[in-house]
Amino acid sequence: MVNFQEGGKLTMLMRFKVFLVRLKGLKVSKIDQIGIFFLVAFIVSKTLIWLFEEQFTKENWKTYSYKRYKMTDEIIENKLIIGKTKQEIIFLLGNNMRSSKANGKEQLVYPLGTPPSFFEEKKEKLIILFEAGYVVEVIQSNE
Repeated sequence: MVNFQEGGKLTMLMRFKVFLVRLKGLKVSKIDQIGIFFLVAFIVSKTLIWLFEEQFTKENWKTYSYKRYKMTDEIIENKLIIGKTKQEIIFLLGNNMRSSKANGKEQLVYPLGTPPSFFEEKKEKLIILFEAGYVVEVIQSNE
């Protein structure tokens, strides 16, 4: 058995194997071991997704224009710009947009670029709808 206190260098895989061996020594049933394995896998996968997800900031939006399609999830899900004025949106997202009116609502359309795809590549855009001068809805769609 490997002792972690001895200062030995172990890879993550070796540590996981040692962990499983110790679990067997605790007389944990096979079903419980499988459950623990899937729980650990779920936690690790969620952590990795969170770490590598593009976080929205004003600087990231302006600097990494080719990654904007990844940042829109956070903008939409967390309703980061709902209730802001047109001037606040332009200050936050920049002037690289198209302004128009549709169905009586003013809207700003920001290009997001082309996300990687195995099939047909489609450019995406972020549509910001205003009512009475404030953002009421944010939509991501294909051009």
